[in-house]
Amino acid sequence: MSFRSLQTDREHSTENVQLHRQLCRQRSNSTPTLCNVASGDVNAKDSKGRTLLYYAAKYGQTEIARSLLDAGCDPNITDCNKSTALHEATDGSHLDVIKLLIKSECDLNIKNLQGQTALMRAVLFDDIATVKILHKAGANVDETDCTGKTALLIGLQEGREKSCVYLIKHGCEVNIVDKLGQTALYLATHTTVKCSPSVCKKLISAGYRLDNDSEWLPKDLLKGLTERGRNILGRFLNIFNKKKQPCNLEFVPEESDELEFPNFRILDICT
Repeated sequence: MSFRSLQTDREHSTENVQLHRQLCRQRSNSTPTLCNVASGDVNAKDSKGRTLLYYAAKYGQTEIARSLLDAGCDPNITDCNKSTALHEATDGSHLDVIKLLIKSECDLNIKNLQGQTALMRAVLFDDIATVKILHKAGANVDETDCTGKTALLIGLQEGREKSCVYLIKHGCEVNIVDKLGQTALYLATHTTVKCSPSVCKKLISAGYRLDNDSEWLPKDLLKGLTERGRNILGRFLNIFNKKKQPCNLEFVPEESDELEFPNFRILDICT
């Protein structure tokens, strides 16, 4: 599977997210039909490898999910995309179903075909309520997907600020580098969504180091980052200087320039 296909799967616009969840909730608000299945059939799969529990979780049918779990349905069965009932409940933000699955001791860190855990999916949607539930239940915040990204890196790339702040606050590793060599700072400065200064402050407070940025940072500064990227980087380095942490870049402001943090001088990039 190529990184390009993973990139395509990753892209979720705000409109698509809202539409997806609206459709799920419309279905979940319908009158539930309790299922009476023999205990030996509760784990039966359809042609796509999906069980009754999978569909109950997908459409937020809490009582049906409860009856299936009570009948012995395995919550960890994966479909053809390696998604579980927990992945589907997370995508639909069906909190009651998520809590049921957690109570049934489902595996919180199972990965789908893209290597994403349910926590990563929650971060992708910036669903802070689900992120909190999964984290408190014991989900690993530092699991990586097929591209080597953690939930934090996914959140920074997509501009999911609330989730990023929560993950940093609760001790996620901020210095992990993905398989493409992308760091937290790289993703924060190259996102198409605005990144607030508070995220930069929390990254530094959590022990972020510039060591892993030595490859891309000089090149991007010489090529010229976008206006947004330069502003984010400016804020980041400003905070580094205020905290008196070692930094190998010097920020040189120019009053005549419209950008908030327009210019940097490369000193001695990462020894």
